[in-house]
Amino acid sequence: IRLGHGVVGGSMIEGKIHGQRAGDLALKILAGEDPDTIPVVFQSTSRPMFDYRQLTRFNLPLEALPVGSDIIQKPQSFYGLHKSLVWSLAGILALLGLIIIILVVTIMLRLRTERALIQSESRYRNLFDNSPIPIWEEDFSAVKVFLDDLRADGVEDFRSYFARRPGDVMYCAKLVKILDMNQTSLDLFQVSEREKLSSHLPDYFDEEAYPVFQAELVDLAEGKTSLTSEIVIRTPGGAKKQLIMQMMVSPGFEETLARVVVSFLDITQRKRTEALLRASLQEKDVL
Repeated sequence: IRLGHGVVGGSMIEGKIHGQRAGDLALKILAGEDPDTIPVVFQSTSRPMFDYRQLTRFNLPLEALPVGSDIIQKPQSFYGLHKSLVWSLAGILALLGLIIIILVVTIMLRLRTERALIQSESRYRNLFDNSPIPIWEEDFSAVKVFLDDLRADGVEDFRSYFARRPGDVMYCAKLVKILDMNQTSLDLFQVSEREKLSSHLPDYFDEEAYPVFQAELVDLAEGKTSLTSEIVIRTPGGAKKQLIMQMMVSPGFEETLARVVVSFLDITQRKRTEALLRASLQEKDVL
């Protein structure tokens, strides 16, 4: 009982345990059990107990104590006092470390992707600018919205629809945006600067061009992503150019048509030669 009040310790009897056993015996008697039948308890309730402060005071080593001794007043470590807090902080630090690692890896992958994209864009720009074939980049996204709206309104036969409504064909031509042209396109249209070329498609169209553009609209509405046709366009100077046009929707833009690559092959001189040859053959037939 005096443990913790100056006693070093030893084989100690704990008053609490004696009280519990005495209480158990009293409850049995109160329940009507004959006291003579209750066996005498001979088992000792003492156990080795020591006061850490007194052991330290007298320089008594813990290793000399009996095995299984209870030591009171023993100072606990920070970990022992705050075990749950330590583990919580360790979990938070581990999670933060994992997040940092993921962020670093993500940033590195993003930088690598950006470098690859810049290199790819540079290669594409070099091929685009130095191509011997006139190339345009066009944006058909507004046309795609218009076609989708028509489909939502129940239009299924786009060929018949546009054949009956040439005004809608002209309207769609106005929706197309010309995003870029390469240097060969400037040579084709005989201008020195990109700014001298219009970015509006109808500025290059006359009556002969709209039927071809109408066929393009039908193909796009039917889900085609590439087509080839002959078209006559008008240069800023008013001259007509007969061209073979190849149009292809860039991969990844099939759902929006936001990037469409159009290339041209100038066959104006070939057509003139063919016309002269036909005229010459007709003269010979007459003679």
